[in-house]
Parts: sequence; structure tokens; C-alpha cells
Amino acid sequence: MSRDKELKTLAKELLVKSSPTVYDQYDEISLEARDIFIERNALYGNAFEAIGLVGNIAVLIGDVFRLRTMCYRSPDLGRSYRSAIRDKLLDIVNQAIIGIMTLDDDNFTGK
Repeated sequence: MSRDKELKTLAKELLVKSSPTVYDQYDEISLEARDIFIERNALYGNAFEAIGLVGNIAVLIGDVFRLRTMCYRSPDLGRSYRSAIRDKLLDIVNQAIIGIMTLDDDNFTGK
């Protein structure tokens, strides 16, 4: 059996053994991020197309720096910012997906 087939078989076995609640939680969070994307895109249109991948990466870096500030510069390591951290993580998820979309569209510098 090839190495790829072995890895795929092992991955399937692990999926079966894993708790389905992890995948349910993943799906719920993914849907929540998607709903946020739809809501914001309705407000701003496909504004991400105007800035392309380079602009998207700048936005993503800004989001990561804000997340870093909430966690590392807080005496309780971000516990008091729990809701804001969750929102920022959802923003990062959406920015990453938008980045993939602009990359797939070969849009590096905006249209």
C-alpha cells in the first residue's frame, strides 16, 4: 500500500474514533463566520476585490496585532476580552478565506 493510501486510511480511522461534537462545533463556527461575511459583504460589497491579496494581508496582519494586544498586554491574558477575542478570531477566519479567494482570482494588487 502506498504511503498516501496509508495516511488516508489512518485519517479515516481517526475521524471515526473522534468525537463528532468537535466537527459539529467546527461547522457551527464556520457557519457563524460565513454569516458575518454575508452581512458585511452586503454592507460593503466586494470591497476586498479593490485591495487584492496584498491589501488583504495588511488587514489580516492588523487583526493579528489587535488580537496580540488583547491577549498579551492584558494582565489576565485576555480573559476579560473573551467576547472581543472571539469576534477578532472570526474576523481572522474571514480574512484568511478572503485571502484565498483573491489568490485564486489572481488578484494580488486589487482591481
